[in-house]
Amino acid sequence: MDDRQYLVPRPVVARTELFPGFGFAELGLLAAGGGLGLLLFLILHVLHVPLPACFIVAVVPTAAGYFIAKPDPHGVRVLSYVTWARTWLRRPKLWLYVQGSGGDSL
Repeated sequence: MDDRQYLVPRPVVARTELFPGFGFAELGLLAAGGGLGLLLFLILHVLHVPLPACFIVAVVPTAAGYFIAKPDPHGVRVLSYVTWARTWLRRPKLWLYVQGSGGDSL
C-alpha cells in the first residue's frame, strides 16, 4: 500500500463573509432590525415616552434581527427554520383514522 498523504482543501465558500458564518445577508437583516428599532425610538420619543423605555424598544428589534440572522452551530439561520416549518405546515396531511371509528365509541 502507498503511505502517501493527500492534502484535502477546505470547502470553498461562495459568498463573502465578514465573520465566519456572518455575511452580507445577515448584515442586511441586522441593519433592518436596527432601522426598525430606530424608527420605533423616534416615534416614541416624539410622543414623549420616557427615554429608558425608548431605548428598550429600540434594542429589542435590533437584537431580534441579530438572533434571526445569526447561524446556529450547523450553519442554519432561524429564518431558515421558520421557512421550513411554514412549508411543512402547508403540506397536505394524511389522516389515518376517521372520527367515530375504532375505540371512539367506548
